[in-house]
Amino acid sequence: MMNLGDFTKYINRLQKHVERVEKLSDLLMSEGGLIDIGDTLVYSIVELLVDHFKDKSEWISYWIWELGFGEKYTDGSVTFDDKIVPLKTIEDLYKVLVDDYEEAK
Repeated sequence: MMNLGDFTKYINRLQKHVERVEKLSDLLMSEGGLIDIGDTLVYSIVELLVDHFKDKSEWISYWIWELGFGEKYTDGSVTFDDKIVPLKTIEDLYKVLVDDYEEAK
């Protein structure tokens, strides 16, 4: 199982890459261009993390894309089985993934 330190490192790198690509894409779009930079790599890394944590509930993708790396999370906005699921931080996501992984054993 990947430890929290390594998980945080990889998620932070992924977030920085996505933010840079979005800025570059916005710049090129304002100039009339369209660009696809590293999407395959980003999706491959997400898929690798999903496979590693056996994330059948798709928490990782939800946290990255729907919650914008947790930035769009508000208290109580995510529930599962009628329970509030904190998903603001990388640590919150990691805890959900580890808990699900342990339950699936």
